[in-house]
Amino acid sequence: MRVACGKLSCFYTIRIYPVKVLKGNAQLGLTGNTLRKSLVIIQFTTSIILVVGSIAVYKQIVFISEKNLGFDKDNIIVVDQNEGIVKSYQAIKNDLHQLASFKNIAFGGNNIFTIPITTTDPVWASKPDNSSILFKVYRCDAEFISNDEY
Repeated sequence: MRVACGKLSCFYTIRIYPVKVLKGNAQLGLTGNTLRKSLVIIQFTTSIILVVGSIAVYKQIVFISEKNLGFDKDNIIVVDQNEGIVKSYQAIKNDLHQLASFKNIAFGGNNIFTIPITTTDPVWASKPDNSSILFKVYRCDAEFISNDEY
């Protein structure tokens, strides 16, 4: 190990020219100017990547905001469920049906955009034996999708 360290320091000192060192002109590795240029290039490249990424995310947000999801989002009221609402759901539903401003009332298990329940169980006649298709399961009642609107 000592021999390797000695050889390394020997090779390092051989690269330094004594005349340049004495005059103060010796430069090893990256000079200040080269380092500065390298950092500017890295900073510029990083900023371009961040700008392009931000534009891509913005376009995706605009796309999903303008996408037709198959229902009118403006006329939907979502109420987080708790134990009291779940227990008296039928009574609440009956009371709301008596109001003229409510067209349809339905129960859904959780947020429709974050469905946590998945399965690969469904089977059909032409399903390949080795296929594993992931289905998302959304628990809801029969009135969740009204047939008269579609």
